[in-house]
Amino acid sequence: MGWFKSALQGIGSGVNWIKQNTGTITQAAEVIAKLAAATKADGFVDGGDPASSIFPNFAANATALEAAAQAKAEEHLAEVIASLPKHIANDSTLKTVSDGALGGSGSSAFLWTYPSVDDNIGHPSKQAVQDLGKMLAQRSFPTTLSTGSGTTLGPLGGWFDVARGIGGAIFGALGADVSDDVGTPSIQTKPFAIANHTGDCVISGAHAFYRIPLGEGAPNQTWHAAIAMHMTTTGTYRQAESERTKVFSFTQPVHTSGSNPQWLVTMNVRWEDAVSAQIFSPALLSQIQSQVNVNAGWVLHHTSLDGMDQQIKLECPVDFIPNQASMLVRGLIKTVLGGNPVLTPDITITNSSLVLP
Repeated sequence: MGWFKSALQGIGSGVNWIKQNTGTITQAAEVIAKLAAATKADGFVDGGDPASSIFPNFAANATALEAAAQAKAEEHLAEVIASLPKHIANDSTLKTVSDGALGGSGSSAFLWTYPSVDDNIGHPSKQAVQDLGKMLAQRSFPTTLSTGSGTTLGPLGGWFDVARGIGGAIFGALGADVSDDVGTPSIQTKPFAIANHTGDCVISGAHAFYRIPLGEGAPNQTWHAAIAMHMTTTGTYRQAESERTKVFSFTQPVHTSGSNPQWLVTMNVRWEDAVSAQIFSPALLSQIQSQVNVNAGWVLHHTSLDGMDQQIKLECPVDFIPNQASMLVRGLIKTVLGGNPVLTPDITITNSSLVLP
């Protein structure tokens, strides 16, 4: 999961990161071993040098975290279902989708490499929100939910960033406590539930974690964690969401005309958050289509929205290079944002191919 900024998945990747970033591996390994012994998860190594058995104990703890997150998520789901408005609860199309492997690759366990908040209130860091948004999009969970007209939740009125809400539940419940010293290791669970204003879509789940100290000369701690989630929706919501999200996508086949090779450039536009992406990505698509219509040689082949990441594939005119495609998109983004630098997204060229006629 190299494209995640603060959430690192994989047993080997997690152990290697701890070894490379801890001030003393002994303290971290002891905490990992103590928790494995306490939970008696399959695979833990009892006794011996904790540092030499860090890999199997870390793996055992990942299993325990997944079980804890799933159990708490199931428990919370029962509460969510019981609290649904009667007309929603009695809807024959009501369906709950379970995802106990939100992290990807068949596992929900990962490492929060630098768990932190942006202030003492407990607002989640931008990196954590972005990673949670990518996890949601990876599993086809909605990244935004409607708050109804006239509301101001989220950075832009009318929509709420689901990842920001989950991050607030995970980190906000702790606030400044994220910097406290690590005591006796134990798995902590934090349930959460986020609903749209009509109540016909509810994202619920639980985050389970324990703290691993990194010692002096390093960030205070890292969190070994897991997330399990459920999405409860009605048929009305699912149909409306399917129609609403069509505006984010466009695709046409690649076929060059003429006798000269041309560059086909794929770019990733990472918007500030999911709400910004939802509002501005259709406007950017419209601007690109207008530009293509009036400037010969430019061809838009694909655009799609995955959480806060908008993928764009453009064919350049003859004698144009990939960087000019990036410059074109940057200029159109400035138009879309009205010159607001705060919401300016990152643009990365992810692939450039010279297409022969």
